[in-house]
Amino acid sequence: MLNLEKTATTNDLQALVDLPENRDKMFELIAGVIYELTTPTPLHNALVMVLAGSLFSFVQPRKLGRVFLSRAGYELDEQHFLIPDVSYLSFERQPDLPAQFTIAPDLAVEVVSPSNTADEIQTKMLTYFAFGTRLLWVVYPATRTVVVHTSPQQIRTLTLQDTLDGGDVLPGFMLPLSGLFAEIA
Repeated sequence: MLNLEKTATTNDLQALVDLPENRDKMFELIAGVIYELTTPTPLHNALVMVLAGSLFSFVQPRKLGRVFLSRAGYELDEQHFLIPDVSYLSFERQPDLPAQFTIAPDLAVEVVSPSNTADEIQTKMLTYFAFGTRLLWVVYPATRTVVVHTSPQQIRTLTLQDTLDGGDVLPGFMLPLSGLFAEIA
């Protein structure tokens, strides 16, 4: 992410997004700092699609909620606007489709890019949970692992031999990591 080094609000973020030269760019706002998201690689996109497709195939027939890709942003307050790679919001928490989400997703998925730092990932994790996210999957393509956060203190690292599950957020959801990372092979 490119840090634009500016204390900002969601109004400042919207003004930046509205500039013609930023038409094809995406930005997040974390603790008043605007970050430009890097263009995802083909591998990043492939992993996002496997995760989103698997989640959609589980959620949709059960009428549990909705699954969104990275164009769905979450305006959490005046200084926080996050765009997870994949997200899930239950019908229980968000029965309708608003013009803009103002609550955090039940599940957020972040696929780590080479440009992401450990501090950025940590800050995003803390932000998601501070605003009500109940489950966060952080996918590391380089190591073929997924770090599952059920709270800032409850962390579990999964490897290729493990299966990703939906925990209390999506009971019954299962995705073997070997299937997810088959895109890398």
